[in-house]
Amino acid sequence: MTAPICLSCSMPKVTKKLSDKKPGLLRAHFLSLAWALVIFVLCILPGEVLPDIDFWTIDWEDKVAHMGVFALLAAFMVWGELRRKGERALTVKTKTTIVLLCLAFGLFTEVVQSELIPTRYGSIGDVAADLAGALIGVALAPTLLKRAAGFFG
Repeated sequence: MTAPICLSCSMPKVTKKLSDKKPGLLRAHFLSLAWALVIFVLCILPGEVLPDIDFWTIDWEDKVAHMGVFALLAAFMVWGELRRKGERALTVKTKTTIVLLCLAFGLFTEVVQSELIPTRYGSIGDVAADLAGALIGVALAPTLLKRAAGFFG
């Protein structure tokens, strides 16, 4: 079967709207990848460059920061997958994959800090905070995206 031909020109007629076209993996996840790069750059900065915001003996502020940046990463990944698949909701398998990817990235950044950055150290507590943030991001992303869609459109 051939594509319909436009009568006014010899080019095949485009029958699919541009808005119907789903973005590819990299295009859909551009924001996720950019945010992951920001996280990685922050993780490899020397320790003396970072502000010291400790108020208690347990570094709660650092854990909250880890949770926040990984919640945002997971939310960006949810948004990217929804765009890529053209769906309104994700399967449990996709959500689990997003959380596991965030966990793997968190582990990777902690290993890099402990093994390659002399003034930084890896922390299992940071990995736990990264995991908690990823879970929060995956859980809250659908609600936040619906509200954002209502606000912007």
